[in-house]
Amino acid sequence: MSDLMKKIDKLIAVFVCVLLLGLIVYSSFTFRMTVDEKEHVYATYLIFNGKIPYKDFFEHHHFLMWYFFAPIFYFFENSSNVLYALRGGILLLFWADMNFVYKIARISDFKRKDAIIAVIFFIFFTFDQRGVIEYRPDTLMLFCFLCGLYYFFVYMKTKKIFAICVSFQALLFSFLALQKIVVLLFALFFVIVYLVIKREINIKDLIWASILPIMVFLLWISYLYFNDGLLIYWETAFLLNSYIVFKGSIIHTYTLIFMGICSVFAIYAIFKEQNLFIKIIAILYVFFVFSLFVFVKPSFAHYLLPAHSLGAVIVSKYLFRKIIDKRYFNILFCSALVVIYLLCWYYKFFYYRNVLSLDKYVEMDQHVLDNSEPDDLIVGCFDGWAYVGGLREEATGYWWFSQLYLGVIYNENIRKVTLPNLDKVVKGRMPKIVCKSSWSGCYDKFRDDCDYTITLDEEFMRNNYHDAGFIYVRKW
Repeated sequence: MSDLMKKIDKLIAVFVCVLLLGLIVYSSFTFRMTVDEKEHVYATYLIFNGKIPYKDFFEHHHFLMWYFFAPIFYFFENSSNVLYALRGGILLLFWADMNFVYKIARISDFKRKDAIIAVIFFIFFTFDQRGVIEYRPDTLMLFCFLCGLYYFFVYMKTKKIFAICVSFQALLFSFLALQKIVVLLFALFFVIVYLVIKREINIKDLIWASILPIMVFLLWISYLYFNDGLLIYWETAFLLNSYIVFKGSIIHTYTLIFMGICSVFAIYAIFKEQNLFIKIIAILYVFFVFSLFVFVKPSFAHYLLPAHSLGAVIVSKYLFRKIIDKRYFNILFCSALVVIYLLCWYYKFFYYRNVLSLDKYVEMDQHVLDNSEPDDLIVGCFDGWAYVGGLREEATGYWWFSQLYLGVIYNENIRKVTLPNLDKVVKGRMPKIVCKSSWSGCYDKFRDDCDYTITLDEEFMRNNYHDAGFIYVRKW
């Protein structure tokens, strides 16, 4: 390739990176809030105010992200601009994810250019999902896992015990960020056992590396136990999740096509690849994808985020380096990549064109804050066209989330509890703000026995509350 073509090649690569990252940054600060985000915003708010997860408020996710981001609330007292800050924090974590995809590719003997291509593929594979821009724990989970995998590879190359200690601690943090990473941890466990049998890993190093993660996990368990939260933690973070079943799927067809291509290359790598690190990445990818689609049957695209990070490395090695990396092909392929990404991004934009943008959620939440005091109770909206709340304590108490959906599952399958009735909560606790929303009496609104909706007493609301558009504000 001539010097001119090499310069054009680099410019194309830079242009692709800037364009893809630019669209992600733009989406981060404009795309609508989702109910999952408001769930995690509220959990983080409660952690900041000294609450104990699982014991003081309902949650069925792991906790690390809430503690990690809780200090941000210190700088945004009584300001809904904290939503922008939280989205910005996730954006920084996504940058860290990209950095570790690059580092994993480099330690797997990729040239710098090929490692950058792996990063481009990683960005490209995320266009159909919002997990990399929304305030949800998936991005932190992935960051910790990729960090752990990278330092595991560092240990395999250098045999430095510090590297495997960092690796194991990061892998534990990935689990404490979100439970679903357990699939990859399970696969990695068998890889490590195999490497121990082959004497590629010193068993003494494994023991030393396991001490700190075990101590940290036991410390967390002890904290819950002595605060009477261990049983409810097990029930809500593990048992409850086993009963949740989502109908339908929002995973787009083109994502499945790309994952099919990745799977073919990964299976090839397992049997033919000589590079140990690429072989490990391929094993993790195949195990994760197989387990996810056979046992979990994911309904949401953000479940696939770990697969995208591993698949990007695999595709970069086989599709790009061995098939596409020819003269003029780089420019043509990158151009095609840009066109596909733009079309998919526009499709997502068009699909959500009638949904409120992030600034509207910030504006509505600020309206709630301006009409209440920090100690006031509110009833937020976590269903329908807008999600309002999360920055004041919910009057509904422990079972606050998502119109009792998950509370009903818990009540029907695990243990009988008293679930709040919206009308009784409003009349009994007189929250300062009541968002105009309805509460369903069961989890699946399409179930035959779900024939009622809990509504408010209109006369009571007229006598005690002002109608302020999308919320009611108490008159005193």
